[in-house]
Amino acid sequence: MYSVLSAYFIFFGCGYAALRIPWLNQHESNWNSYQVEECIMKKLLLLAVSAGLLAGCSSVSVNRDYDTTVKFSTLKTFAWQHAKQPETGDPRIDNDLNDERIRAAVDATLAMKGFQPAAQADADFLVAYFVEHQRKLSSGSVS
Repeated sequence: MYSVLSAYFIFFGCGYAALRIPWLNQHESNWNSYQVEECIMKKLLLLAVSAGLLAGCSSVSVNRDYDTTVKFSTLKTFAWQHAKQPETGDPRIDNDLNDERIRAAVDATLAMKGFQPAAQADADFLVAYFVEHQRKLSSGSVS
């Protein structure tokens, strides 16, 4: 048990006092098993948080397309093309909460740019959005 705990302390960096090296420590370590477990759990938590932060650094690809000949200065009102987003069959995408958030963000952005909401028949332009979920794996080599 002594060598296993020493290995944990060395690996997780929980302090040299628990290594029981005679020329570094004049007395026996006073760490109990709770302190050992607590130290290890803190290091594992730090490792998990670091891995989560690195995983969250992935980029999001956004594609947009528009007609460059349109005079946007003549447009004043907008409406949504679909009252409810069409179903895709993917529960990650077919989500009312996401739909509400996207529509609220688009409405707020268009309002900041001076566009006013209108009935679909009276609108100068219609707004729609599409969501796609892709899983990609990229790899590289080092020579």
